[in-house]
Amino acid sequence: MATHGRSLGRKGLAATDISNEDVTACSSKPLLMLLLVVVVVVVVVVVVVVVVVLMLTMSS
Repeated sequence: MATHGRSLGRKGLAATDISNEDVTACSSKPLLMLLLVVVVVVVVVVVVVVVVVLMLTMSS
């Protein structure tokens, strides 16, 4: 049981370290994050438009 607790503790520390690194990376590269958000939004809009057009062509 003790070893299991230690491994969980290590995992928790690793998770906090990773999250801290991510936060610093995001704050140092705001333009990159903004670009990523824009790309995701554009992809979602394109997918929605394609689905709507396909549904309209199928129904008619």
